Amino acid sequence: MILFGKEKQVSQLLMQHLEKVRDCLEKTYAVAEQYLRGGLEEAKRLGLEVDRIETEADELRRQIDDQLFEGAFLPNIRQDVHGLVSQMDDVANAAETVCDFILGERPQIPETWHEEMLTIFAKTLEQFDQFQAALTEFLEGTRMDVDEIRNYNQKVGILESDIDQVEWHLTREIFRSDLDLARKLHLRTCVRLSCQLSDQIENLADSLKLLVLKTQV
Repeated sequence: MILFGKEKQVSQLLMQHLEKVRDCLEKTYAVAEQYLRGGLEEAKRLGLEVDRIETEADELRRQIDDQLFEGAFLPNIRQDVHGLVSQMDDVANAAETVCDFILGERPQIPETWHEEMLTIFAKTLEQFDQFQAALTEFLEGTRMDVDEIRNYNQKVGILESDIDQVEWHLTREIFRSDLDLARKLHLRTCVRLSCQLSDQIENLADSLKLLVLKTQV
């Protein structure tokens, strides 16, 4: 996509925001890993890092909003760009929420389910990497490769389905276990919050697809 003036500035801010969101997801994965391994103090330190990065992402989103209000991008896609940035920011917010839940409520997750929990976060990060590659191609490709973007988005959907399968299996195992109902419900909430990140990233890919279609001539 060929960009000029304010659009280039917004593109640069978008790429910075994208990196902040990825950092939030990467640190959230690390929080979960440290927590499950018993490294509570390190998990708490990483949780504070997620809070800091999420705040930095908010500031970048506000700067992007200012540029859009000043007329960056054509009117027919300006709202879509704004919506995409808001959705990206929601992913960072959701990552912060997951960390707050883990560190604040400290769910007691049986060791037999640790690997699957970490698989959720690993695949979510991989999923975001595919979206990041698609958005980078959209913003920085001198001749935007629509097929390449479509391939990245398809991988986002495949990974989301993989995570759905893990969620389904964990939920089934939780409610088939001998744990008391309160703990079952607590663990289900933990799993659902963790998997919602994947749903949001798939929505991001769908929004990008619509944005790409609007820029085609």
